[in-house]
Amino acid sequence: MLPALRFQFVRGAALRSAVVLLVVCLIGGSQGACSSAGGSPSDDSGGAGGEEESGGGGGSISGTGGTAGADAIDAGGSVAGAAGHDAATEKPDAGLTKPDAANPITPTSPLYMPPTMGGDFDFSDKTWAYPDETKSVLGTPLGTVVSDTFATSKIYPGRSYKYSVYIPKQYDGSTPAALMVWQDGNKALGTFRVPLVYNNLIHQGRLPVTINIFVEPSSQADRSDEYDSINDKYVRFLIEELIPWATTKNNLKISGDPEAHGIGGHSSGGAAAFTAAWLRPDYFRRVVTGNGSFVGLRGADQYPALIKSAANKPLRVTLLSGDADLSGFGGWLPANRAMAAALKQKNYQYRFTYAKQVGHDEKYFSMIVAFDLLFAWQGFTAGAN
Repeated sequence: MLPALRFQFVRGAALRSAVVLLVVCLIGGSQGACSSAGGSPSDDSGGAGGEEESGGGGGSISGTGGTAGADAIDAGGSVAGAAGHDAATEKPDAGLTKPDAANPITPTSPLYMPPTMGGDFDFSDKTWAYPDETKSVLGTPLGTVVSDTFATSKIYPGRSYKYSVYIPKQYDGSTPAALMVWQDGNKALGTFRVPLVYNNLIHQGRLPVTINIFVEPSSQADRSDEYDSINDKYVRFLIEELIPWATTKNNLKISGDPEAHGIGGHSSGGAAAFTAAWLRPDYFRRVVTGNGSFVGLRGADQYPALIKSAANKPLRVTLLSGDADLSGFGGWLPANRAMAAALKQKNYQYRFTYAKQVGHDEKYFSMIVAFDLLFAWQGFTAGAN
């Protein structure tokens, strides 16, 4: 049986942790000791810089605790080390409830935009912070994460892939679920807080019941080959090998409707997500990217011209970049702006979020990923909770 991790909020444990932390701070008399134990108040804001990822590389981000795997998810449903956000500092009830006609959800984050709103947006003057949608909420049904390794690829012989699968509590096998696939899976599990986002948004009826698959590159040395190349090798690996393997092994039923399939990622993982949907819109149609590497690493800089010249494809796409993004290969911000301009010219459903302060660290993407998901899945109703 695969190891299973259930997201649970243990209120008593959180209280005990907070008391222990307070005692440590009082005895030590050092703010530094408190900050290192529980994260400083500024850890949950958008001002962190950190170590930038080199083109196509993996790298960890200073201040986020690196890339957390499935076994880093603690009992509070948050991620140990991710932006100083843990069960000891989490509010147990953020005030979110399942919406109905008499009690609709009213998001409070300044980063929120209605899912129907696409186009280009400047968020430079907004306060960047983690919204309620990314936090543990008391009473929310908790999904399960199982992890495994796939090592029998014929498309990438000799390579093995660690992956995890998020199964929402609402999935009972009677109805095929929607599907979302994440590149750099440990980042999506940890820093991006994707399981927490889906716990909340499925429960609130704002996203459909969705199986999420989080796949790591086979190695950092092979990451650019798998993610930045604009051929169909990687998307065939996903569609023909990994997804059937992961869903069959966990006895999961996935909808055959391409409108029910999405894919996402950050940096080169974002480029990989767009390539997968661009080459196989018969399978993937909803694309969520942050700081996408649409630069000349292995050809992704060709996409603006390809978008303009090709017949339109049934895709919904989100993009994110800022003035502090990487500057090599012509720059990530100009590349993402070129993508947005091409999508706009061809009347695609897209959303490009810009802010001066946004760098290449994943923290900014994690703050808007819930709202980008809502935009990407706008209009999908089949199988919704």
